[in-house]
Order: sequence, then structure tokens, then C-alpha cells
Amino acid sequence: MHETGNQSPIANYENSSALQYNQVTPDSLSGYTLSEIADLINILKKKNLELSRENQRFATELTSTELPDGKERSEREAAIIYQIIQGVSTTANLNELLILIHSSLSNLLYAENCFVALYAEETGLFSFPYYIDKYDSPPDPSQMCKSCTAFVYKTGKPLLLSLERFQALVDAGEVELVGENSPSWLGVPLVTPSKTIGVLVLQHYEESDVYSKRDVHFLDSVASQIAIAIERKSAEEELRESEEMFRALFNESTDPILLLNESGFVNCNASTVSILGYKCKEEFLNKNPWELSPERQSDGTRSSEKAESMINKTLTEGYNKFEWTHLRSDGTELPVEVMLTPVMIKGKQFIYTIWRDITNRKMAEEEINRKTSYSQVCLWKRINSSQL
Repeated sequence: MHETGNQSPIANYENSSALQYNQVTPDSLSGYTLSEIADLINILKKKNLELSRENQRFATELTSTELPDGKERSEREAAIIYQIIQGVSTTANLNELLILIHSSLSNLLYAENCFVALYAEETGLFSFPYYIDKYDSPPDPSQMCKSCTAFVYKTGKPLLLSLERFQALVDAGEVELVGENSPSWLGVPLVTPSKTIGVLVLQHYEESDVYSKRDVHFLDSVASQIAIAIERKSAEEELRESEEMFRALFNESTDPILLLNESGFVNCNASTVSILGYKCKEEFLNKNPWELSPERQSDGTRSSEKAESMINKTLTEGYNKFEWTHLRSDGTELPVEVMLTPVMIKGKQFIYTIWRDITNRKMAEEEINRKTSYSQVCLWKRINSSQL
């Protein structure tokens, strides 16, 4: 038996580098008994099993480490896109939508400093409806002529800047520093199916290489959804503001204002109710214009025939202005100047109707006519008396 002092040769092999690397050779086993060799084989099997388990554990840790850039990241990206699309209907206004977009992006990208710049073609200026930055304050609307933001808008391509890349663009005369410099700057154009509406920017002031190529690709791909969401929300706000302005003008006007469609008058303001002498508008809504008029107008035309003629002319020419006689609730006549304009409200055709009370004007005209007639009679009498 091969021994070294009292230590087992198998124990020597168990701790040797040859055993750990499975480098046992026939020559190295010379001098061992069959029983010792069998024990050694069992030790090798045990070592191989431990190595196999260690490799499996390492592979599991490696896969877990890569998840944010693999399956988990894809799931996060999809969730962000879904949140942005849903945000159009779940947020009350553009500011709330932009806050939601910023929060969603922060779940995946560094977005402590984030702003949205929207370009107005009619003014040539960038405005900043959303601007979160640890150093710079929200700027006033401006041209941003040689800014990185304007460069992204002009080229229509995403831009990932390091300090070196930024300096190269400065040296080429393409951009200049606007605000605080940052070693990591990422901007993407906000492009709708019809045009580029602005730029979305993320930046880091302390660290370089914060954003990867995958970050650029993702932000550029999601930018189109952001652009569509912003455009839709902006359109909703403009429509809401327009409706509020229309409602204010409609309700607060001192002139009677009515909406007319094929069913008759479907709405009116308080001035209309007052001038007609009714208690509420429901007393005469859904009636046609000639039903609130004498049978014939001052020129002898039947009111029903003339009303249809005036409405047809309005729809054909886009505007119509004429005089009309209506009837108050007590049956007295109300002379008005009528202005008709066709309008579309929520996809339906209406005729926007304004009345202007011309009672005083008519009374003045009658007074002038009366005096003119009286003068003519007096003049005729003088002429006749002189001839006698």
C-alpha cells in the first residue's frame, strides 16, 4: 500500500489539484489497490456532481441578472406603451397626460430631468408644456435656434449625446450650449402620422453613458405613441376651450341667439326667452321659424315659404342676413334683423341664428316716412294754392 506517514493516499488525491481538474491518469494510479481506486472513482463522481450543481446555480444567477434587458424589460416597455395609450382617455388634460408619461418612463429609464418641447408652425417657437429639471427653469417660448432640441426637431432623428459628441456638433456649427451642460443627453422627435410636433428630452447631469442603444431605440419607438397622445389631448383641450367660449358667448350675449336644425329651434339663450316674453325656452323650442311669425311677412310673402327660402340660401352661400317679423308670446310683432350661419356641432348640421331687435329703427323709419309724407302734402297744398 502506498502511504505517506499515516495519511491516506486517497485523502492526498482528494485535496490535490489533479483531482479537482479531473486530470487523473493511469500512471498516477500506479501503486494503488483496486479498493483504493474504487474509492477514488467515487470521490471523482462526488466532485463532478458538486461542479454540476455549482454551474447550474451560476447559470440561474446569470439569467436573473440579464432579465431587465431581456424578457422583463420587454414586459416593462409594453406596459409603458399601454399606460401612455390609456392615458389619453384617463387623464383630464394635457398636463396630467404629460405627468403620466414622465412617471411611466421613469419605471425604465433615468428621467429625473425631463421636458417636452412642442413646435408651433404659426409662430416658429418652441413651447414647453412640461419641464422638470434640477438646474434650469422652464424657458419662455423661443426659437431655440441652435439648441440640441432644435437639432433633433430639424433632423427628425433621435440623438444620444455624450460630452464628446456634443463638442463635435459644436465644432461643426450645428449646435450650441443652451442651459446647463449634461454628460448624458437623449432627445427623440415626437412624430405623428402627419408631421413632427416637437421633441422629448431626458438628461443626466452627473453621469455619462446613462442611456444605452436599446434605451434610444425604445424611446424613439414609444415617441410616436407619445406624439399621438399629446396631439389628441391638445385637440381635446382646444375643442373644450372652443366649446366653453361658444357657450359663454351663447349664454351671455344680449342679442337673442338660437340654434336651428330640421326639427326647428333646438336651443336658445336667455335673451331670446326675454325678448319673446316667454317664461322658459321649452315653451317654444322645436317650433319652426314661421310658427313664431305672422302668416305673412311685410313684403306679402308667406312666412313658411320665405323661411325655407332663407334657410336654403344660407346653406348654399354660407351666410345670410335679412329682416324678419316674429311674434311675441302676447301676439305683438317683433321686427328683427336675422343673421344665419351654418355650423357643425359634434358632427351635426345646425344654423347659428342671431336676432337683432330693430324695433327702434323701424319706429324711426316710420317717423321719417310720416314726416316726409306730411312735408310732401304741405308742399302740394302750397303749389295748388299758388296756382289758384
